[in-house]
Amino acid sequence: MFLTVEDILKVIFPSFAGGALVVFLAKNWFLERLRASIKSEYDRELEHFKAELSSKNSKEIEEVKALLERDAAIISAAQKSFGESHISSHPQRIEAIKKLWECLLHTQRNSPPVFAFLDVLLPNEYGETLGSKQLKTFSDISTDDIQKMLSGKAMQAENHRLLTGDYLWSLFWAYQALSARTAMLFQTGRTKKNVDAWYNDSGCRSIVQSVEPTHKQ
Repeated sequence: MFLTVEDILKVIFPSFAGGALVVFLAKNWFLERLRASIKSEYDRELEHFKAELSSKNSKEIEEVKALLERDAAIISAAQKSFGESHISSHPQRIEAIKKLWECLLHTQRNSPPVFAFLDVLLPNEYGETLGSKQLKTFSDISTDDIQKMLSGKAMQAENHRLLTGDYLWSLFWAYQALSARTAMLFQTGRTKKNVDAWYNDSGCRSIVQSVEPTHKQ
């Protein structure tokens, strides 16, 4: 004959036979089993979720790595292509710079002779002294002199702008513009018998400042 749980409890706790203790213990046992079952299911689901999350993260990480490797390959190919084209263009650029320099020398060599002395004149030697021809060494500048300075080989400079780059081109342009402006100031000053120093002229100063790296607006 088998004893029930209630019979066993009656033997152990005779004063509580069939009473509230049995119900209390049975209730607690059931709750503990329920908690254990829920915790076991929760742990199992949690591990499953972690595994799925880890698998998903690993997949996403691999996709990101693949994208980065693809981008790196594209950048590398672009850099290689740019480097090769840059190297292959070096001889052409050097030749273009040489041609632009020849154009500048043409402008310089065809400048009026007075240009060689304008930078060494003292401030008091400009004005009426230079304008009234008291310094007889310097001859007048004609319109033909200005045209000769800016024509011929100097007019071919535009052909070399692409390969020389904007900065070198801007220096050449500034040199030509400054030469033309100085010649016109001298020509006009001789007519008025008062030649202003080129470096005091706002137009000349603006040309120089346009290519001066340290110039601040």
